Amino acid sequence: MSLRALSGHKPEGLRFIATNWGSDIFWFQRFPKHRAKLETLLKLADAYSAECHRDVALARELGFMGEALPVIPNAGSFSKADLSMPLLPPDERKTIALKGYHGWVGRAKVSLEAVRGLAEELKEYKFVVYSANRSVINLASKVAKETGLDITAHAKGSLSHQQVLELFAKSKVYVGLSESDGIRASMLEAMAMGAIPVQTSTACCDEWFKDSGVAVREITVQAVKTAIQQGLVLAENPANANENRKTIELKANAEDVRKTALTFYDL
Repeated sequence: MSLRALSGHKPEGLRFIATNWGSDIFWFQRFPKHRAKLETLLKLADAYSAECHRDVALARELGFMGEALPVIPNAGSFSKADLSMPLLPPDERKTIALKGYHGWVGRAKVSLEAVRGLAEELKEYKFVVYSANRSVINLASKVAKETGLDITAHAKGSLSHQQVLELFAKSKVYVGLSESDGIRASMLEAMAMGAIPVQTSTACCDEWFKDSGVAVREITVQAVKTAIQQGLVLAENPANANENRKTIELKANAEDVRKTALTFYDL
């Protein structure tokens, strides 16, 4: 049902659950016209579902007065089979994975420029850029030629979900940059497969890791260079990958997430 159809009210007897991806509220609430729409929508909602506790608080600020539902990942969760895969030790991880989306809120080009600036100290690694825009693929090719780094870029949709999991399973570090997000599914996948996340803090990463990953709070080349270096240091201690796997087992296992999601329909 559209906001226009609601026109500031809802039909009698209708229970309305509002749900969103993180950018829907975290990003758009800063723009006056969009904020007004969010306020109208949330005041009508009987319940609200979000991926981050941060976004529940934002909904309250925007006038939501209903029931806040349990926070769960909108993008799904991980099976027992996924979470039973042995984690490769650090010395067998020779890859760095980069989320390749650039545009609107994605900032993959900053990741590549940071890699360019670290070329000499990162020459032992292979780099895989996945879910990439055409301009990111072009930049990846340019950086590879200029630095001699081994960089492979895959267009958006060209890798299956299983192939992405396999990428993270052999990666030492995953880098994802975005001006706005909810829970970044790639971040959770990296954590599940043992790659240390280097993720912009906009993805609610503080709700998923503290010292076993790197929260990037400024999207600049220098900040990302430092973050990658920090991530590689963390990756040398297997305890960090193990801690992240345990977090996923606790908060994003398929059985528990499914049970929680089904309770939403009991309202």
